[in-house]
Amino acid sequence: MLVLLSSVPSSACPSGYTSYDSKTCFKVHCAAKSLADARAQCAADGGYLAIIQDADQNEAVRQLKEACGAPWVTIGLTSEGSSDDRCWHWSGYSSWTSYQNWDGGQPGNNWAAREDCVAMGMHEQPGAGKWHDCNCDSLCGAAEQAGGALPFACRV
Repeated sequence: MLVLLSSVPSSACPSGYTSYDSKTCFKVHCAAKSLADARAQCAADGGYLAIIQDADQNEAVRQLKEACGAPWVTIGLTSEGSSDDRCWHWSGYSSWTSYQNWDGGQPGNNWAAREDCVAMGMHEQPGAGKWHDCNCDSLCGAAEQAGGALPFACRV
C-alpha cells in the first residue's frame, strides 16, 4: 500500500514535518536519541512520540522511517506504569485505538517483564513496519549499537 504524504506550508506543520492529513503531521528524526531525549524533542516540537491509529498512518511512518534508512524507530506505544503487558497506551494520548501492528509473537515481554516501549521494525524484515516491544533502556537492542538510542517518530 502506498500512502502519499505531502509537504504543506510551514504554518500547517512544524518545520521538517510532513503532513499526513489536515490535522496530523509526522516526522522521523534520523539522529538516534535515548527514549527520554526523543520524548523531549517531540515535546519541543509541540507533539509526542508517534501515535499510530490505523494502517495508513502506520504506512506513513514506515515510509518516513525508510527515507531515513533506519531499520528501527521508536514510536509512542508504551506499557510503562503497568505490571500487565497487555495494558498498552499511547504516550501523551489518553485513549486507545483498536489498530495494532505487532510482529508475530509480540508483544513478547522478554527481559524479565521490562519490555514497556515499542519500536517499529523487524529483525528479519525491517522495512515491514511491524511493532516490537522493547526494554525502554535498550530500545530493541540499540544499547549495543548506539548507546540505547534509536531514531524516533513524532506526531504533532
